[in-house]
Amino acid sequence: MLISSATNPRIKHAGKLLKQRKFRQQHGEFVVEGVQAVAEALAQGWRLRQVYYHDESVRSEKALQVLDELDARICIELTRPVLTRLSERPENPAELIAVVAAPRDDLARVPVSDDMLAVVMEEPRDPGNLGAVIRTADALGVGGVVLLGPTVDLYGPKTVRATMGSLFAVPVAHVADVDGLAAWLAKVRETAGELRVVATVARDAGPVHDHDFRGATVVVVGNERRGISDELRAVCDAAATIPMTGAAESLNSAVATSIVLYEACRQRAAGA
Repeated sequence: MLISSATNPRIKHAGKLLKQRKFRQQHGEFVVEGVQAVAEALAQGWRLRQVYYHDESVRSEKALQVLDELDARICIELTRPVLTRLSERPENPAELIAVVAAPRDDLARVPVSDDMLAVVMEEPRDPGNLGAVIRTADALGVGGVVLLGPTVDLYGPKTVRATMGSLFAVPVAHVADVDGLAAWLAKVRETAGELRVVATVARDAGPVHDHDFRGATVVVVGNERRGISDELRAVCDAAATIPMTGAAESLNSAVATSIVLYEACRQRAAGA
């Protein structure tokens, strides 16, 4: 099939998925652009509904391999102008653009064990920060990310792009409020046994390297502007801060999360 018109129903549908959060939620789908991200979605077993490409623009071996592995019925060729119209980067559209089915939003997707390591992010509002945390979680082998309260759209194009494909490798789930989080933590304790829930804060806490992260641990990160709410702090067992010697009063939330997660993984690797 070759689509040569931007008014084609499939293209209009994909365009709405890119632009409208409510439309993404209604249809349980989102758009992914780029060979690496589409390849990761395929490798991790996500359901690809359609994959769009322009034949003369597909040049990389990776893109050709992805198209070869997919069911030909979902691979749809576009003319160059239509691909450009659909792309978020019309000056340099990716070789592949896919419509992907979103998984069921379920905390059960986050694996639980006696040595689990997970992250809770309270009301993240910046897609770059959320994407960076998911990418860090993937790099360090963190089991999952839980989003608490109103958040930036996990499946918005800016967030998806910021994860660089890691969205498909790390389970991410949402919980509406602190009560729901507390109920999940109680269930986790039933399975994992001892569980440490550690809040990351800017001050008035012990340094992060003094905390023992070797057992089952959930690292809690606050909103970019307000930090951790009092209600959320109340369900945490401990708090940790990152010692800083310069003039900066605080760190970007994604940077702070990365430092804490790295310390946790360092301890686990060293057995310290």
